[in-house]
Amino acid sequence: MPEEQAVAVVPPAGAPSDTAAGRGGAGPGVGGGAGGGAGGGFGPGTGTGVGPGTGTGKGEGGAARPPMLRHQVIPPEHPPKELRGVDLTVTFWVTEAGTVARVEVTPPIKDRKFAGKFEESMMQYRFRPGLGPDGKPVASLATHTVTY
Repeated sequence: MPEEQAVAVVPPAGAPSDTAAGRGGAGPGVGGGAGGGAGGGFGPGTGTGVGPGTGTGKGEGGAARPPMLRHQVIPPEHPPKELRGVDLTVTFWVTEAGTVARVEVTPPIKDRKFAGKFEESMMQYRFRPGLGPDGKPVASLATHTVTY
């Protein structure tokens, strides 16, 4: 039976620090982002920080909340021998509705048949969606570690 660890939020690549991530500040900037806004930020705002605003990620902001695990599924049993004792980090792309739109497993599972079963089971996870600084649901990322 695999061992599982708690879910954690993963900011998108190149995301700013907690201060700029809307937990202590939010920010105004322009760049390529994820969420409901335009920019390098994560959330409904424009900018490199989480939250509404424009600029460089320093400024005012609300408290964002990461997605919270609501329903997890037991991963498939009988993994290939090369996975025994290996920590698999699963990154979930969580929608505003809390469903999983996509998963990525690191390190990649070489056995394609087992990889398909594993990814299919991970797609069944459900989350309470992350919330932006304005309290509205936002698409976000979460991670979970599975050890066989």
